[in-house]
Order: sequence, then structure tokens, then C-alpha cells
Amino acid sequence: MERVELAIIGLLGCVATAALVGSVLVGAELATLAQAAGEFLASADDEAKSISQNLPRWGAELASQLEETRQKVQWIAAVFILVVVAAIFLAFQERRRRSLAAAEKGLPQESALGAPGIAAEQGRDRHSKVQGSNQPDESSERHYRELFEELPLPILEEGWSKVKVILDEIVAGGCSDLRKYLIDHPDEMGRLYDAADRFGVSEAAIRLYRAKDKEELIATMVEDVAGEDELIGYRDTIVAFYHGATTFQYESDELTCDYLPIKTRIRFSLPPKHREDWSRVLVTVEDITEVRMAEARLRQAQKMEAVGQLTGGIAHDFNNLLSVIQGNAELLAGKPGADYSCTDPILRATARGSNLTQHLLAFSRQQALRPEPIDVNQLVRGLRAILERALGETFEVVSSSSEGVWPALADANQLENALLNLAINARDAMPRGGAITIRCSNAHLAGEIEFETAEKVHGDFVLVEVEDAGFGMSEEIRAKALEPFFTTKDVGKGSGLGLAMIFGFIQQSGGHLRLESEEGKGTCVGLYLPRSLNAVVSDGEDRSSAAAQGQAQVILVVEDDSDVRAMTTNMLKDMNYEVLEAFDYASAIEVLSREPAVELVLSDVVLPGEKNGPSLVGEALDLNENLKFVFMSGYLASEIEGLDSSQENFILLRKPFHQAELAEAIQGRLA
Repeated sequence: MERVELAIIGLLGCVATAALVGSVLVGAELATLAQAAGEFLASADDEAKSISQNLPRWGAELASQLEETRQKVQWIAAVFILVVVAAIFLAFQERRRRSLAAAEKGLPQESALGAPGIAAEQGRDRHSKVQGSNQPDESSERHYRELFEELPLPILEEGWSKVKVILDEIVAGGCSDLRKYLIDHPDEMGRLYDAADRFGVSEAAIRLYRAKDKEELIATMVEDVAGEDELIGYRDTIVAFYHGATTFQYESDELTCDYLPIKTRIRFSLPPKHREDWSRVLVTVEDITEVRMAEARLRQAQKMEAVGQLTGGIAHDFNNLLSVIQGNAELLAGKPGADYSCTDPILRATARGSNLTQHLLAFSRQQALRPEPIDVNQLVRGLRAILERALGETFEVVSSSSEGVWPALADANQLENALLNLAINARDAMPRGGAITIRCSNAHLAGEIEFETAEKVHGDFVLVEVEDAGFGMSEEIRAKALEPFFTTKDVGKGSGLGLAMIFGFIQQSGGHLRLESEEGKGTCVGLYLPRSLNAVVSDGEDRSSAAAQGQAQVILVVEDDSDVRAMTTNMLKDMNYEVLEAFDYASAIEVLSREPAVELVLSDVVLPGEKNGPSLVGEALDLNENLKFVFMSGYLASEIEGLDSSQENFILLRKPFHQAELAEAIQGRLA
């Protein structure tokens, strides 16, 4: 070892010796104190009387000894620090001497830490930092850039130094309300927007705005004119920053580089090192297009549900009124010498009212459906002749179908009504006539089609499409086409329930609707019906319009509406039935308990109280296992879905019903 190292070791040895001596001295002093304390405690019993006299003297002696000990410890610590400082100084002096000597001989220099070349490198680093103090460190900047590019969140990097200068000038000119000034001077907003330097974009931002590369995106941002909401958000951001905020966000409708509309949430942030001059502003962009679309669909669904509940309730009450009017008109028409010129208009009006309520119920998905396997090809062929007669000579109904179309599970009558409504809409869209095409095919969906409800549907469906070459719809009209009471027809020429009714029927059937339309190019409505795995059953014989007569069987009528109950009772008596009446569940059970002759219960589905009409089945069968049931309702049929239909001891009769329909239902249960 060289002399300097030996000197350092010697000094450190001296320091250690001094520390040891100091600790011995301190230990001796502390031992003396401990011994004095022990002697004091040992003689405490004998000298208890003199404690009060000696306490001041003992306290003074103890304080004096502690002060002497503290001074000795401070002296030792000072000596130790001086020795260490001297050793470090000598070591650095020796290293410096060696570096100078090595430099004169052209040898590698040693740093103060002993590693060759480190001092030189540090010197160069210091020199480079002085030379380029305005440039960020290359390694940290490279790391930042890598992080900037790899983040999945779209990020833009902008410089707003010029923006800050312009704002300072405006305020210096006497502006006290910066926001109001920018609102009153829209030209200044354009100047401020153009003053921003947009120079950084991440890969995620390039993907979001569907640009080819960074250069295209930056060029689009610089060249394109900002939209109104974007300028408003930009204005609010710079005003907030000028008043001390460091973050601000707003939502904007934007266009991608290929002009696809998107909704974004834009958040601006001022990094801490750039809050004075605004030389760097970070902008994060979040695509909220799907979120806003989902929120709009939710609001639409809630609105449709509310309207559906309202229309369903109105339809229920309206059907009760129609039942009374229609039933009594039929009874009057059946009397000898009846004036049909009075009764026939009443019956026609009730028929139109009944169709309207069915449309309301179909829209609200609360109508009573009778789904069954149907052959859609056969149904369309049977409907084609009716459509050609109804539409007129200037229209041609073209039907086509694929081979092996599956059976569909739906209510055949409601499907016919839906196709008829679509054909009428197509006719109205082509005032000069033309071809209306109805196509039937199989459809296996795997989530590739987005329906009006924005659902991604999977499964097997039977597709029935109705297409025309008429006016078509604008995007604004198409978005409202399925809403109830929305129509583009003149007053009195449409209720606005056609498409809404079809949409409700399809959804209630477990299917889906797709509406495609372009202004000037026509409309195509696709009905996706659930595939039935059962075979199609042939239709039975046509129902007779004559009211079959009974054989004095006893029927219990359960109906809370007194007018409907009286009308139904009169109909049954007119058909030679004995009738008993009840107005709710409890009174019906009471009648059944005392009248074992009852053979059939004719009950409304909806009854007052906690229990409805279908709830009668279980307890009534306990009283009379041979009872049959017919339920009548102008409202929702879901109350009977839980019953065991395999027993075939009940049927649903839809209000308002004709006397012949009532007779058929009764005869069908009693047969």
C-alpha cells in the first residue's frame, strides 16, 4: 500500500482508540454514579430523617457530574469528526495528484472512486448538460417515448406556448372576463386553436382516428376545421388552464380520417414542469361511441316500456267497453224484428276498435298469442292472392323462397296481419305502383347482424322479408320508424302503429326485426321468426259463425266488470245455458262450494285482489275434478302460462268476442 492509504489507516486507528478511551471514561463516570446511587439506597433506612436536608446538595453534585460527562463526550465526537474529514481530504488530494500524473503520461485516468475513465465520463456528461441544457436526457426521453407509443389509451401531445402568449396579450389589453371575451370574439378562438402546436400522437390514437400513419393524423388535425362542440370544449379548457386548473375534459362529436362519426371524451392535462409556459400539454382521448349508443338504446327501451304499459292498460279497459257494446249489439241483432241498419254500424265500429286495441297490445307485447309451427311458404302463397286484390292492379306481389325452409314458431294470424301491414306500407311508398317482393329463407345467425335492439343474436331463424322500391327513409325517419304513433302519412291516413305493432309481435314471439332503408332506394323489413322443431299441423275446419246451443249446462261466470258480466250472462242464457255469477276469486270459490252442478267456469284473467282467474284452477279442481275452464281477457295472457296445458281443460278467449266465438269455446270445453 502507498503512504496515503497507510496514513488513513493510522488515523482511523487513532480514532478508534480515542473512541475506546472515551467510552471507558464515560463508563467509569456512569459506574461512579451507579455506585453512589446504590450506597444511597442501602443507607436509606438509616438516614431517612436527613433526606430532606441532603436532597439539595445531592442534586447539585449529580448535575455537576452529568455536565462534566457531557463535555467529555462532545470533545471525543469533535475529535472523531476532524480526523475523518482530514482523512477524506488527504485521499482526494492523492487521487487528484495521480490523475494529473497519468494525464501527463497519456495513461487512463482514475476517478475519485478508483475506476478508470469514470471521472472523464462524468466530466463529459457535465459538459454535455451545460452545452444542451434545453434538451431532455436521451435515455429518459427514449423511455418516455416507448411508454407513450405502447399505451393502449390514445394520447396526443401538443404545445400551447403561443396560446399562452395570446391569452396574456388579451388579458393585458384590459380583458377581465376571458370566457365572455372569447364568446364575443369567435375569430380569436380560431386564432387560438391554430396557435396550438400538435406534434405527438400515439399508436392507439392512430388506430382510433383510422389514420394510415402519424403524419396523416397530424396533417388532418392541423388542416381540418374544428367543429362547434370541439371549439367550445377547447375554449373552456384554455380558460380553465388560465385560471389555474391543470386538467379539463369535455365530450365531442368527431370524424375519423375516413369520415366515420365517433363520440369522444377528451381530457387535457398540464404536466407540472410545463405549467408556467404551457409548452407541453397531454391530451388523452376515449372513444365513448358504444357507451353513448348503449345509453340511447336504454332510454329508448325505457320509453317504449313506459308507453307499452300505458297502452296495455288502456287496451284492457277499452276491450271491456267494446265487449259490452259489441255483445249487446249482437243480442239486439238476434232479436226478432231487429233493425240491422242500427246494429250493423255498431258492430263495424267495435270491429275497428278491436283491431286498434290489438295493435296497441301487439306493440306493448301484451297480446294473447297462439304460437304454433307454421309453413311460411304456404302462408305467403295463401296471402298473395289477398294482397294482389287489396293492393290493386298497379302492384305486383312477387314471392320467392329457398328450398327446405324450416317451420316457424309463431301465431299465424298475427304473422298474416304483420305481412299485410308491411305490404300496405310498401304500397304507400310507391304511389305509381311497382313490385313488392316477399322472400322466405332459413337464417343461421352467429352474431353477425345487429338488429334494431343492437343485440348480437345467435341461433336458427326463419327469415321473411318484405321489400319495395319506394321512397325509402332518411336516417332520421328510420330511427323513429318503430316508435308508436310515429307516421309520415297525412292526418287520418295512418295511426302510426303499423311497424310498432309488428315490432312488438316479433319480439313477443321470440324473434327479431331488421329494418333497412335508404332514401330514394326503397325499404326492406326482415322478420326473423324462431325455428320450430315440430312439424306443421294442418288447419282444422273453418269455424262456424252460428252460435251453437247448449243443453242447459250450468256455467259460472267470474267477471269484476258488472256490464261485461251482465252481457256475457245474457249471451250464455240466449244459448240455452244456466248461469251463475261471481265477481272475484273468493265469491267464485263460495259458489263452487255450494253448487256441485257447475260444469264450466268462464272467468276473466284479471280479477280484483291478490288472486287472478287462473288461480281458480287448483282449488276449483279440488272441489270438482270434472270442471272445465274458459278464460277471457283483453290484456296480458302471461297469467295462464304456468298452468298445465297438457290437461286441455282451459282455453283463452280474447275480448271483445262474438257470440259465435263464445259458443265455440264453450262447446269445445264441454264436448
